[in-house]
Amino acid sequence: APSIYLDRNSLGKVATSSFVVDYIYPQPPASAQLAINYAVDIWSYLIALSKPVKIKVSYIYEAGGVLGQTSVNQFRNNYSGLPMADRQYPISLAKNLDNNITFTDYDIIMEFNGNKSLIKV
Repeated sequence: APSIYLDRNSLGKVATSSFVVDYIYPQPPASAQLAINYAVDIWSYLIALSKPVKIKVSYIYEAGGVLGQTSVNQFRNNYSGLPMADRQYPISLAKNLDNNITFTDYDIIMEFNGNKSLIKV
């Protein structure tokens, strides 16, 4: 973890963002949830946003395919409150820059594959 997070208490740092993480069935094992929650806690000290970021996390068990992936749910452009026209802004950033953007779905979608045969050492 970055030192700004590790030394947050002695530096007097406070979280500047909030995240809402929903674990969708089938839920990741407890160890994976612990790791995800730790990452989200770090992000809350490194990113400054006025609105919560909603994250959907799902876990699959498939023999092939991707070990893990994360994506932005939507992008927005050409709203009056966004700094530049004709630029794509991830929805979590766009709704924090322009209060007229209302978006209640997940900002970030995360999917992990729990099939251990995909992990090569």
